[in-house]
Amino acid sequence: MLRSSGQSQEAAQAAREAVQAWRRAIQLAPDTYWYKSALAWLLATLPHPELQRVDEAILLAKKGIELSPQSTNSWRALGVAHYRASHWSDAITALEKSVDIRETVAGKTGDFGFDWIFLAMAHWQLDHKQEARRWYEKAVEWMEKNNPDNEELIRFRQEAEDLLNVADSDQRAESQTEDAPETDEPNNEQRQPSTDQKETTDDE
Repeated sequence: MLRSSGQSQEAAQAAREAVQAWRRAIQLAPDTYWYKSALAWLLATLPHPELQRVDEAILLAKKGIELSPQSTNSWRALGVAHYRASHWSDAITALEKSVDIRETVAGKTGDFGFDWIFLAMAHWQLDHKQEARRWYEKAVEWMEKNNPDNEELIRFRQEAEDLLNVADSDQRAESQTEDAPETDEPNNEQRQPSTDQKETTDDE
């Protein structure tokens, strides 16, 4: 990846060219919904904040949804664009819609990692700490099992970990475990099964 190898200027130029390419595609086929959702996603998620255009991304994603109401990618792009615009509740609504459609269409094989990681961050911004950690853990489990090398997901995961203070929380948990007195009595809570993790796939 150009940016990760230190060639940030070249990466920024490549990003600008990608944006222009999608703009031209939309001009040639204005009724193609996935062109709009693709550009919306790009404008909301570029690793160069100065190139992001979240207001335009929101409008494009909404137009994509108007053209194809069951487009999971359009709902996802809308949710992420709302998140970038600090519209936390709107982000959650759109991302949950994306998840619902993916579950309906793809069952337990859907591509949920992106939705879940942004749901985690949006809930955290609203001070829903437990809910945020739940979505984060689901996203990480899905990512490690299904798409561990995706550079975008790795970037978003790092963003979520910084926001949720994951490293500090894990260190505190390890410290508490080490300091806990030994006991012969079984811990019933530790014997409880973990919550079910859903794996699904995007149909698009």
